[in-house]
Amino acid sequence: LDSSAWPFSVAEVVSSRVDFIEASLGDRHSTQAAEFRWSRMALQSIVPIGGSSSTEAAGSAIRRTLDRMAIRWVRGLDAEVGFWHALLDPATQDSPDVDTAAWDGAQRWLSTGDVDWHYGDVCGFLADARSRYGGIFGPHRVLNAGSGPLAAGDLKCGDSTSKVPVASADGLARFYLQLHDVLGHSPPAVPVQCPVEALHRCFPHQHFDVVYIRNALDHVMDPLLALRQMLEVLRPGGWLLLRHARNEGVPGQFQLGLHQWAFDIFDGSDGAPHFIIWNPSLRADVTSWLVGEGLAIEIQAEMRDHPTGNAENGQYIWVNIRKPTKKKKNKHSLTPR
Repeated sequence: LDSSAWPFSVAEVVSSRVDFIEASLGDRHSTQAAEFRWSRMALQSIVPIGGSSSTEAAGSAIRRTLDRMAIRWVRGLDAEVGFWHALLDPATQDSPDVDTAAWDGAQRWLSTGDVDWHYGDVCGFLADARSRYGGIFGPHRVLNAGSGPLAAGDLKCGDSTSKVPVASADGLARFYLQLHDVLGHSPPAVPVQCPVEALHRCFPHQHFDVVYIRNALDHVMDPLLALRQMLEVLRPGGWLLLRHARNEGVPGQFQLGLHQWAFDIFDGSDGAPHFIIWNPSLRADVTSWLVGEGLAIEIQAEMRDHPTGNAENGQYIWVNIRKPTKKKKNKHSLTPR
């Protein structure tokens, strides 16, 4: 169990029991010890800005804020689906409202299946992960979470003739399938319908060597839950790679489309750069939370120039998170009611 307060809901108990059975099944077929964690929302890790200092009151305020954000998120769906509709539609080529480079990339993917889906050396992180656990787990696998409609093909690393399977998943995949039907496309690949906050409902425990997400974690309703889920399907010693535009929600005042969160880097009390998720109502020091909960053994967070090289596109938040190879025992201060 984590350190969140009682009581537990029946739905939570049932859901976590299913997770425990899966973890036990994996334990019987692997030399790795079973890794089970009671699934709870990480409300204690989010701080309401200008709110009450009472833990119970703060938790209630956070839940109300997340509920309001869920409503705004649903309202932003039309804009997000409309954005991709414009890129996938051949008829919008000369539209002044469509980014030419993005349209070219989407049309290239439709015809060839090729898409520039990642920044940085995914193959290097894959090799590092595999070096930590050798042949304990099955074949190499990479997950592109929050992929959008442009599902990636297999990943080729170095001079190897073999390719690494890349699974793509997105919470709006069913909308993208509808877009392909409306536009008469036969897409080269499609993502799995799966929100980032529910990845463990779609993929097995400890299934991927690397989980990658780009400009999508700031679109979700609950980013800390999404981080937990990405780490759940990641193998011990594997890498979670986050690549996001800095403070993307700020220009639209957190009301534009699905952009309700901003990502930034601040110096922590330990002198190291800390990854921060925030909006006008809530704030989370993600670095402190991940380490405190035993979810990460190494976190590399830095601010970089935009990968396109265009300074007008702003800066990028670049975060690499390594999952521990052994679980950390959490300290608990639960008080029965």
